[in-house]
Amino acid sequence: MVELNLSVRHNRQDAEAEGFVNELIADLQRCLTRFAVKASISVNQKKDEGQRAILILSHSDNIPNDANPWYTPYVKSSQNLVLILSPLENSIIDNLKLSTVHVFWERVFETGEILKIRKSIDEAQYRYWEKVADVCLDLIADKQSSTKEGFTHKVYLSHGDVYVNADRENLKRDLNDLGFKVFPDKPFSTSLDECTNQIKAFLQEVELIVNIIPPIYNPFFVNQHLSLAEHQCNVTAEHLKQNPNVQRIIWLPTSFEVTDEENQVFIEKLQRDPDQVAGTIVLKSPIEELKKIYRKFLLSGMADNVANAEQVDLYVVSDPNHSEAINDITNSIKIGSGANVMTTRPGVSYKSHIGCLAQCKNVILYYNVLNETWLKTKISEIEKSKGLDAYSPFNCIILYVHDSIPLPSGCQNVFTHIVTSIDELSAIDLSET
Repeated sequence: MVELNLSVRHNRQDAEAEGFVNELIADLQRCLTRFAVKASISVNQKKDEGQRAILILSHSDNIPNDANPWYTPYVKSSQNLVLILSPLENSIIDNLKLSTVHVFWERVFETGEILKIRKSIDEAQYRYWEKVADVCLDLIADKQSSTKEGFTHKVYLSHGDVYVNADRENLKRDLNDLGFKVFPDKPFSTSLDECTNQIKAFLQEVELIVNIIPPIYNPFFVNQHLSLAEHQCNVTAEHLKQNPNVQRIIWLPTSFEVTDEENQVFIEKLQRDPDQVAGTIVLKSPIEELKKIYRKFLLSGMADNVANAEQVDLYVVSDPNHSEAINDITNSIKIGSGANVMTTRPGVSYKSHIGCLAQCKNVILYYNVLNETWLKTKISEIEKSKGLDAYSPFNCIILYVHDSIPLPSGCQNVFTHIVTSIDELSAIDLSET
């Protein structure tokens, strides 16, 4: 089982932060346990060597002229996470540019009111658990081999406006499930030049750019009267001139109606400016339509490779560290002579892995260590590989699992066979499939 050593830190004088932390610790423990992670969590104690910090910031920390805020020593490490409970001044956000930030509040577009994302608020409870899960996944990202394997490709998904936070997080989860690392993953500087350099760095080697247009034009760079959304559109448009093979979508969500006059002018400019629309799809649609379009972009390259690939008779999927078990599986399975048998190998790219799934006739998933996250990820990969244009339907999908490991409800329906021993596996004759 993976182990984590965490330190939660907050302003002890802030009653809101104090109450939030009391709930959060138990909920983090509960969620991390579901990911097969054991966590040791301390609160406001001296930070040990190698211990990751989770900083809780709220309105009580809104002191722009504070030369030495309590959180300063902890925001200098990119390993630490920041949870923001209520709106902060831009000058405070500027101090967090090395940190991974999770925002536990939203602004209601229709009324402008602040909706705090808390477990105790009925209409926000499901969003609270989504965010707790997001925090847990960020904490264990460098511990999970399957996460490392999946994040070999990059997508730029614009961020910075609270009105579209929920949509962006939804898209980020979907892209992560597809195996893509999403950037930006840190807050932007309030310095225009520094922010520009940040965007250019995040754009390196991305395969897709999605610029999300919020409903309100909110100047982020006050002296230039320039919104963060517009600045990201400008920099990504320039990036396309030098990288014409990168796909770009400007997305206007239909979940809200744009009534802000300044934003209407900005959107008209986007749609009519040749520099902005060159090599770009301007899409006004629901979020699910956007997902369909970018999936076509991102998976089309896999389909091209699959169309020219050799048929795979059997693909054995497991953690690459289990080479001895994989050899036992391939030596015991009944399959025709000359069959093309592939196995998971260290360093395999995500595209190669999905392409192999799409071309294989039979797949064996070897699951011998309790890790529901890994299992669900592999099941998702098996299911979505059928969405490729040139896929070959599976004849058999076999789960080889140790009998002491419980399976999540519903996952049994994915498999044609579930076996718990080599003897049971060898009784399946794949030479006839």
